[in-house]
Amino acid sequence: MKFFSAPGTISSRKKRFAARETNPYDVPTRRPPAPRSTGFTGKRMENNATATVKEQLCRYCRRLYDRRLVSGNAGNMAARAGEKILLTASGCCLGDMTPDRVTTLDGDGRVLAGPPPTREARMHLEILAVRPDVNVVCHIHGAHIIAASIMARPGRDTLPPLTPAFAALAWPLAMLPFQIPGTRALAESAAREFSGKRRALLLQNHGLLTVGSSFREAVTLAEEVDE
Repeated sequence: MKFFSAPGTISSRKKRFAARETNPYDVPTRRPPAPRSTGFTGKRMENNATATVKEQLCRYCRRLYDRRLVSGNAGNMAARAGEKILLTASGCCLGDMTPDRVTTLDGDGRVLAGPPPTREARMHLEILAVRPDVNVVCHIHGAHIIAASIMARPGRDTLPPLTPAFAALAWPLAMLPFQIPGTRALAESAAREFSGKRRALLLQNHGLLTVGSSFREAVTLAEEVDE
């Protein structure tokens, strides 16, 4: 005997077949719960901030090169990016700086990303460690700076206040006796000089260091001293 479903209904077998036709993989059709926060927002913000600092570092490196405060592969720069330190890479020309030539380090000097850093990395890290108010360290080898570092004698006040800007921003300007670039001795000596409120320091037969709370401050100071 053949049985029929009641009017307005469908047999359970037909229900299963109907479901398979509309959902052939038997996947539940109910709406999934709304996604919860995964905590990635802060990470993205940190990455965006680091990328912004990298772009600024590259722009100011090119500015130093364009104004002939560095040449060849000379000179380097460091900047804070949150808890990280960004540095120009070893052997790169500041006039050609791009973000892929920036090295990312942690506070202990371990490389987190990028190519090997400048050999002056220790000096930059030591200075940043003793100066929490400083965000940028600039090291230049301009011709005028090199001439002054050769002709003047090391001491606490090596150059007279020749221009108003120099007198206001960097005088008196001390100079460290020559120490081999890239060594721990030079890094520690430079950090000691910057442990107070010093903003600029000559390195005998080597170049100039300037610091600032921003790229503009550190680079502008280097330009004023060179003038």
